Amino acid sequence: MQTIRRLILVLLLVFLTAIVVALAYLHFANLNQYRDQIAHQISTLTGQQVTISEVDVDLWPAVTVTTNNIAVANASWGSQPNKAEIGHLSASVRPMSLLFGPVLLRDFTMTDVSLLLEYDSDGKSNWSPARDHDDSKNISTEVSDSRTGGVPVMLEKVLIRNVKITRRQSNSPDRQFYLNNLTIDTNKEDQLDMAVTGSIFDLPLILKGQFGTRRQLSDIGDGDFSVTGSLGDVQLETKGHMAIANPRGTTHIETVVNSKDVAAFIKTAGLSVPLSGPLGLKADATSDASGLTVAVDGNLSEFNVSATVAKVRDNVSIDGRLKNTDKLGTMLGVANLPKEDISVKGALALKNDGVKLQDITITAGKSRISANGILAQGDGASSMQFKAKGDSLADMMTNLPPLAFDGTADLSLSPGEVKIDPLKLKFGASDLAGNLRVVGTASKTIKAQLVSKTLDLVEFTAHEKKAGSASQSSVSKKSDKPKSAANKYVFSDDPLPFDQLQHSEVDFDLSIDKLATNALTMEKVKVKGTLHKGILKGSFGFKTPDGGLSINKIVLDASGKPASLQAHLDARDLPLKVLSGKVKDIKDIPVAGLTADLKSSGNSPRALAANSSGKLIVITGPGLIDNSIMANVSADILTQLLSALNPFAKHDPYEHLECSVIALDIKDGTSTFENFLLQNKKVTIVAAGNVDLKTEKLDIEFNTKPREGVGISADMFVTPFVALRGTLAKPRIGLNKTGTLFTMGSAIATGGLSMALQGGIDRVSGEVDQCAVILPKYPLPPLADN
Repeated sequence: MQTIRRLILVLLLVFLTAIVVALAYLHFANLNQYRDQIAHQISTLTGQQVTISEVDVDLWPAVTVTTNNIAVANASWGSQPNKAEIGHLSASVRPMSLLFGPVLLRDFTMTDVSLLLEYDSDGKSNWSPARDHDDSKNISTEVSDSRTGGVPVMLEKVLIRNVKITRRQSNSPDRQFYLNNLTIDTNKEDQLDMAVTGSIFDLPLILKGQFGTRRQLSDIGDGDFSVTGSLGDVQLETKGHMAIANPRGTTHIETVVNSKDVAAFIKTAGLSVPLSGPLGLKADATSDASGLTVAVDGNLSEFNVSATVAKVRDNVSIDGRLKNTDKLGTMLGVANLPKEDISVKGALALKNDGVKLQDITITAGKSRISANGILAQGDGASSMQFKAKGDSLADMMTNLPPLAFDGTADLSLSPGEVKIDPLKLKFGASDLAGNLRVVGTASKTIKAQLVSKTLDLVEFTAHEKKAGSASQSSVSKKSDKPKSAANKYVFSDDPLPFDQLQHSEVDFDLSIDKLATNALTMEKVKVKGTLHKGILKGSFGFKTPDGGLSINKIVLDASGKPASLQAHLDARDLPLKVLSGKVKDIKDIPVAGLTADLKSSGNSPRALAANSSGKLIVITGPGLIDNSIMANVSADILTQLLSALNPFAKHDPYEHLECSVIALDIKDGTSTFENFLLQNKKVTIVAAGNVDLKTEKLDIEFNTKPREGVGISADMFVTPFVALRGTLAKPRIGLNKTGTLFTMGSAIATGGLSMALQGGIDRVSGEVDQCAVILPKYPLPPLADN
């Protein structure tokens, strides 16, 4: 027995001697020779390439580890070699706390730190670890039920100084944040006092706070805290109780943020959001074993938001309300946001493969939109169902008409495909149903099939009449202003996006039983279009209740350069109700016929106009034209022209039209009047001339002759001849009686009207029925209804 005791004593002495020798070695040895191995172990654990230039360990009176010049290598695509550099890092621990716990961190110091947060063009961060395998699988996340909480480390003193953080992203300037000084120290009540100074967005940052007590944190992992501070003009106050390491504890945080005007903060932050006004925000968050609840109430000027979000396990409920949303829209430059309060309610179920939407409902006034379905993560397939219903579309957007609406749509989203099927909408007396499918990313295949029994655009746009009449004066004023050099031409030189047609396939089909517009009521409307390999083929046809018919076809070939365009337009017996005002008898409404064969080539509107060729014929039959409507819908220059051509229009409420003929011959961008005739009961108006679409130059002369027996005095016409000259962008009107051309209120000397002197349109007799002479020359054959 004595021998055994001696053996144990010897082994104990040997063990203690080994420990003393090891500690002595660590205390006096130069550990720099092992810094590469230490850095390698840190790199393996963190997934980041770390280098250390100096390592030192002291064991008395405290275990102190000191490192200098630590660097973390940047990503291979980064803009500089290192993404993190630390000049000095040291930590001091009481030796006995390593054996008996909790670990007492007497002193932690870190100085001269530079951190770079960088993103590549795809949005990937340079701090994303590059590992060959997922080390997280080896880390246990289980928490023992017997755990009582507590923090395994107690802080005594912390000093962090001279820290610079740079955020770098392509196509935007660097944003830098500075932490000048952060200190945490223990006061007499065993609480932790914190003080922070620095700057964010060049705004001074000041924070002061208190956390306590260390014993409470160490024993159960709970602690009270309070922090106050400011960032420029923004004031912050937060307080509460945090269960840092106590799984059964309750965390409650109250935060208040105030600012007299957020505009200065937003401008300094480099944001382009035009928000301004006083800001007030209050948030309460409570977290315990049952879940998390966050309540927010805030206002920006007159805009207010209040919301409560509660999370219980994997279920999240949302209940929020927005007030004075239109005020926020005014600040953001977003028009027509509703004045009604907007509420958002619903629930989300968090799944491994995505989020399940459960009756997410947006309500404004008596209108609402709701959504249900699955929003998948990654490459998963999403499927959502939308429902909308309300008394007025204006509840959602103030520029929409006050029409009752009801609709449903099933939306499916998967990698490379978007599908809406079915789609059902009703608004007012109108309806629309069908499906839409888009397949592909860079190259798309689009298929749409839509049907409607009634589409009443008159009802849909009726609310715009008051706004339109109110803004008409302002439009007229704008038209009086001289046009800039940029508006030299009506047809723009900007290239049309024809190249995009080469990357899409389209099959479009729209059928409408009845389409009502302000100009015309159409029936059996058929719109079809296909796009294949850059060639777009479209057709548009309809009937009218009064026997009218229109068939139109267009082919746009954008498969090469320049693009080519062919159009064939035909219409017969279309009633011009929009020009007849309140005339009710269908016999008094003139009907129009049209035929056009046009072709052109080019990649801009100007090129298409300049290269156009073909023929256009428009014929109008007898009927009444409301002169007040003509004055209201025409521009200033057209109003002056009509007034000059027909002085009776100022006094007669209706124009008793007998016929009109416009025949244009277009060759290589020059549009020439083959014939122009407008005849009513009192005057006959003819014209000759052309429009050069290359230069947009106007050269048209009109001759007005009084009809026999209308009692016209000689002074009712200043001159029978009127000229329209200038360009499409800057037309001017001239009256040729005294050799002076009056245009837009200014006089310009002219040499007379060339075509009139050549003896063309000046010999037209007002006594002859020109309709009987001209109309037979332009017969429009009947159309075959397909």
